[in-house]
Amino acid sequence: MGDMMITLLILLGIILIVELPLHVMKIRKTKVINFLTYLAMAFIAFGIGEFFEGEYSGFTWILSISFIGVAVVSLFNKGEEV
Repeated sequence: MGDMMITLLILLGIILIVELPLHVMKIRKTKVINFLTYLAMAFIAFGIGEFFEGEYSGFTWILSISFIGVAVVSLFNKGEEV
């Protein structure tokens, strides 16, 4: 149970670090902004993974790869702008 809470804390902390300045500065979301947001989350997750050892290092590595995948998909998404 404690491991799950730490992984959720890492995930939500990364999202908060990136999304809070965007919300405070009232930056309009476009495809490029979404792409850069997810890319920044990936770099932060990779950076955090360098400080953890063992299980959490693997989780942050997978998280950074996932954020890069979401960034690429959001860039080429043909749906409406957010």
